[in-house]
Amino acid sequence: MSSLKYTTVKQALELVHPSLVGQEVISLPSTVTVAEAMHVLSRFKILSAPVINTADNICYGTIDILDLISFVLSVPKTFKWNTEFALRFRKPVIDVIDASRINPFYPLNENATLATAIAQYLGSGIHRIPLIGGGDTPLQITGLLTQTDVVRFICLNMNESDIELFEWGDKTLQDFELIPNAVITVHDDDTLLTAFETIIKHNISGLGVVSRDGILVGNLSASDFRGCTEHQFFDLDMKVSEILTTKERVMCGNQTQIRSVLERFATSNIHRMYVVDDDRHPVGIVTLSDMLRLATHEFCK
Repeated sequence: MSSLKYTTVKQALELVHPSLVGQEVISLPSTVTVAEAMHVLSRFKILSAPVINTADNICYGTIDILDLISFVLSVPKTFKWNTEFALRFRKPVIDVIDASRINPFYPLNENATLATAIAQYLGSGIHRIPLIGGGDTPLQITGLLTQTDVVRFICLNMNESDIELFEWGDKTLQDFELIPNAVITVHDDDTLLTAFETIIKHNISGLGVVSRDGILVGNLSASDFRGCTEHQFFDLDMKVSEILTTKERVMCGNQTQIRSVLERFATSNIHRMYVVDDDRHPVGIVTLSDMLRLATHEFCK
């Protein structure tokens, strides 16, 4: 039996993040503004946080950097655009919950198994799940489980101690006849505004970045916006290439082993890899959600 079926979410996080055991979850009071929320995420170098009602300590949901970006940039293009754009940063953060429509609020008991977390949530494209304990207050958040956390757990257990995971890791993308998703891209000399608007338009969390010759040069995702604050939104005419950080490790081929794909996801903090042809032109994309969906079919039934 795979370890995914009997390991609880709490146990997995203790293995993957031993230094965080017992630490309080960084959260946002529901009354803080969008600008203040950005500064908190920037200060702690995190991408998301639960939003807590200060009156009863109940969680309303979570927000991440893409929620904040989507909310700020969704101002209608009218003659009052500049004024409305500035006012967005003064709105309460509770208005921003799931503005990107990527991570709905689905809390999970921390004593549920990883198989349950993958099958019900993470394998269907949700990037992170708020965790709750079994105490008297049912919606008090005890932690967050992300897709990357699960992949790191799989990599740590993909050995002879879990023969099912070990054998699965030796297979290739082609063995599963995985059909890569269509690639949505921007050019490396496009502006950040163009990139943000493309992300919002397609309701995705990242983009391939290509040269004008169509050659893949990197990936632009939420991780590249880590530390983004209100003041940086006034530099939206910056080129994508100026903030691009993830480059060489985002490419793979149909013959790449599952083990290699997962290890790169686990160590590089990326959520997608691009299947490229011999000329490095992207022909498809494989995401963390794809990998966890495969794990659902293999181990979580």
